[in-house]
Amino acid sequence: MVFQNKIGLIVEGESDRRVLEKVFSKIGVNAEFRLIPGGFNVRKINRLVSMLRDSGCKKVIVLKDTECKH
Repeated sequence: MVFQNKIGLIVEGESDRRVLEKVFSKIGVNAEFRLIPGGFNVRKINRLVSMLRDSGCKKVIVLKDTECKH
C-alpha cells in the first residue's frame, strides 16, 4: 500500500537520508528528503519547509540527530 500524499523529511546528514529512505520505501510512504547540514536554525528550516511544500508535500517532519547523546 502506497500513501497518496507525499511527506517531506528534513534530516541532518546523508546517512540519515539513506536509512530513512529505505525504511519509508519498505512501508510504502512517499517521502521527499532535504538535508540541513551544519546545524538547525529557524531560517534554514523555514526555507526547506517551503521548498518541500512547493514540491507537493502535505506534511513536513524535521528530524534532529542526537549524535548518540542521550
